[in-house]
Amino acid sequence: MKKIFFVGCIVLFALFAQSQATRVTITPEFPQRGDMVTVTYHPGLDSSGKGKEQEAVQLVFSYSNLYELPGKITMKRSGEAWTTSFPVPRYGVYATFYLQNGEWTDKPSFTQHYAIAVYNKKKRVENGYLYNGYSLPAQMGKAPGVKAAQRAMYEEELKNYPNNYEAKLRLLSTELNAGKTPEEEQLALKKGNAIIAERFYADPYKMGNINKVTMGYLIMGESDRLDSIRKVIVQRYPKGMAGVELRTGEIANLDDEQERLRKLQALLKERTPANEEAFAEVHEMLFELFAKNKNSREALQHARSMLALQAKQNSPYIPVSLKSIAETLLKNKIALDSSAAYASRALALADKFPLGLIRYFPETGFIPSFVSEKDRKAGTDKAKANTLALLAMIRQEQKRSALAATLMKEALQLSRDKETLTQALKFYENTGHKPEAASAAWDMLMLTPNDTMALNAFKRTEQTDLLPAKMVELDTVWTRRMRASLNSERLNKKAPALEGLLDMEGNPVSAASLQNKIIILNFWATWCVPCMEEMPYMQKVYTQYKNNPDVVFLVTNSAARNTLQDAQKWAGRKKYDFPVYFASEPKLTEQLGFQVIPATFIIDKNGMIQFRMIGFEGATIEKKVSVAIELLKGV
Repeated sequence: MKKIFFVGCIVLFALFAQSQATRVTITPEFPQRGDMVTVTYHPGLDSSGKGKEQEAVQLVFSYSNLYELPGKITMKRSGEAWTTSFPVPRYGVYATFYLQNGEWTDKPSFTQHYAIAVYNKKKRVENGYLYNGYSLPAQMGKAPGVKAAQRAMYEEELKNYPNNYEAKLRLLSTELNAGKTPEEEQLALKKGNAIIAERFYADPYKMGNINKVTMGYLIMGESDRLDSIRKVIVQRYPKGMAGVELRTGEIANLDDEQERLRKLQALLKERTPANEEAFAEVHEMLFELFAKNKNSREALQHARSMLALQAKQNSPYIPVSLKSIAETLLKNKIALDSSAAYASRALALADKFPLGLIRYFPETGFIPSFVSEKDRKAGTDKAKANTLALLAMIRQEQKRSALAATLMKEALQLSRDKETLTQALKFYENTGHKPEAASAAWDMLMLTPNDTMALNAFKRTEQTDLLPAKMVELDTVWTRRMRASLNSERLNKKAPALEGLLDMEGNPVSAASLQNKIIILNFWATWCVPCMEEMPYMQKVYTQYKNNPDVVFLVTNSAARNTLQDAQKWAGRKKYDFPVYFASEPKLTEQLGFQVIPATFIIDKNGMIQFRMIGFEGATIEKKVSVAIELLKGV
């Protein structure tokens, strides 16, 4: 009866949503791949009256596999309505969306969004109901019945497509951690493993199929099986494409270059028409090894082979590979004419350099993400500038100074991004043009004020009498940017009670001692290398504020694989003078909600977490914590 009740709720929910959705129309009613879909919003049908007040409306995708469309689409006013149109891509399956303008949103109901389902004639395409199920958490949030609604969608998918591998596993996975008996869970796992095994043996040679197998084990919560699957592939099917890719990965991890070279050459002898697509990386690695060994003939042969295989795969990364080949040849100072030729080919493809996320599915091939015209132009200009700067470096190495200077000037006119500026800095230092080198280094610092390499280069090349004022200017710029960034990241979230913090004598930290204080709560562990690398920067901030009675530092061992005794014995206690504490209650770290250390939380005098900094940020952390403290002091 429970199952029937949930399904009944879902049907009623869908009917209610349908009655509410008439203010949004989607045409055609049954859109197919390649069709132009038009979404129209009729604000006059909004009973709240809020729709009529909107001066702009955006369509916001909450779930979508229409990857080449932007996440937000600005609708156009058409009379009393708002409208937008876009094509359904060749692989389109399902998308959900709502309408938005600032704080205003329009949805069919609180727990459902508008939907675009793709059809083949009048039947939903495969995976349609499956993706519908995937979209439900984004639509329903934490509303009750999400899992039951998802299960209903997986069942509907299997009614329409009984052999849908992913839907079978998703449906079985709902039996896990769902209050079932151990016997019922084991039966679900057994069925799931049988489905995955059938998929594996259907084609153990192709990596696309192996990725489906891997996904299957992850769905069923059995990630511990992944290593054994890889071993089976390497042992039983070593010459299949999947086997070649896995073996190539193993060879790449070898430290000895000569052993790597020997094993790659041996593997190359196993190349056949059936598995050759897996050998692009083998040729790439051999190219790099032979280039390093100054063997230009072999290096160029493998570069050509790599590019030929990428062309067969219609890879969008060919422009990147062309540029990379040119860079490697220049780095090793071999075949400079070929290096220039490859760079020139990359330059001709500057508008084809991949931007954004590129997805790949065996059934669809490569799928680019949406890139706006503005970003595409900026990306093309950057690709041109990077490649022109590379060509300038090649020509400089060839002693063609005039041409090299012209190319570098052209590169800098197109883009002053970090890569172009880095090349320009090296170029002008090579030629002894200190003012131009200093200009490039300064622009790099304007992009990344804590760039140590650029700072050292600037100090080398700038006029000595101008350095002090420039350093003050740099610090001012960095502080201004950091303040703006931190202000935009304010959390203003109530901090949990800081209970269970012990000093190195085992005494609890007094709550009274933390009242009306700015608290720097930093978590670390003795085994955490990034934590140890962060300590000198934390010491510098502590030194700056240790005499300020309004600021308290709690540099706290997180107790992750550590004990109080580990913290007490930590050698850093002799090296640094900030006070060290130990988190004896795991509840605190759970309430703060982090899994990565180092982690720093900055709490204001009212007990509100304002800033959180997760992971190692290098020298930036010193400036970041200092500026955060100043912000909370009101300076």
